[in-house]
This record gives sequence, structure tokens and C-alpha cells, in this order.
Amino acid sequence: NTVKSLVSQADEVVLGSRELAKSSLRIQSVVQMIKQIAGQTNLLAL
Repeated sequence: NTVKSLVSQADEVVLGSRELAKSSLRIQSVVQMIKQIAGQTNLLAL
């Protein structure tokens, strides 16, 4: 019973880690877009 509980908890951790990785990729994409916009804005300011 304890082993089943540990396996279940480990599975939940794995799923949570995968979701975190997906969210991190989305955040990275948004940050990259912001950097590009900032770079274009700096060029326009010259």
C-alpha cells in the first residue's frame, strides 16, 4: 500500500514537472518576443 502511494506520488511529480516545462517554454517564447519588440523599438528611437 505504501509502495503504491509512493508510485502514485512520483507519477504526480512527473506530470507536474512536465507541465512546468511546458509553461517554461511558453514563457521563454513570450520573453523572446518582448526582446524582439524592444530591439525594434530601440532602432526606431535612433
